[in-house]
Amino acid sequence: MKKLIIILITIFWCVNAFAVDYFVKNGGDDAKSGLDDTNAWETIAKINGETFSAGDNIYFNRGDTWAENMLFPSSGSSGNPITIGAYGSGELPHIDAPDAQKYGIRTNDQSWLTFRDLKVTAPWNGSEGHSIQIVRSTYCIITNFTIVCD
Repeated sequence: MKKLIIILITIFWCVNAFAVDYFVKNGGDDAKSGLDDTNAWETIAKINGETFSAGDNIYFNRGDTWAENMLFPSSGSSGNPITIGAYGSGELPHIDAPDAQKYGIRTNDQSWLTFRDLKVTAPWNGSEGHSIQIVRSTYCIITNFTIVCD
């Protein structure tokens, strides 16, 4: 039993030890690493094209706005969700989906995700429009989130 506990603790530590924090801000550069504020990415398109691992965190700079939509590409795992949230101080980061899009954030078959500390705006054409659309996805948590359809 003692060996099993040590093995489980080691596995848990190893999984969490390799989780990565990524940063996104206006004026960033998608050619950089995204691993800190100085090397932050600039666009949501960069996030849409990446693959993330369980336990990773993607942080948007507070006070910044992106006129893009997110089709989140990856899943976390039980006990190690991928978190999409905010860093810095000021207003919530704002994802303001372009008029041609029907959603601000969308997941499709991704699970174990946490969305927090974001504002998402999506256009409403009178019959459809989704600030956040979660499709065939499980274990998704949304907290401290402002949703606007206009």
